[in-house]
Amino acid sequence: MVSCGIGLFISLIGLVNAKFVVGDPVTIVHSASLNPVVITFLVGLAVTTILVARKVTGALMLGIVFTTIIAIPIGRV
Repeated sequence: MVSCGIGLFISLIGLVNAKFVVGDPVTIVHSASLNPVVITFLVGLAVTTILVARKVTGALMLGIVFTTIIAIPIGRV
């Protein structure tokens, strides 16, 4: 049970760093509006998920590289 809570907390930290989840005084957290940073996160997540589902060798590394490349034009790197 503790490991599940730790995993959810680490996931929340990642979502906050990706600016997908933002603070809200009423509900503590709230999903962010679509902006270039959030769209980059969602596209990178989708590409990585597809690569992993197709069992591509090096899928996580390819997803990271792809997301980094598409983040360069918005000044996120």
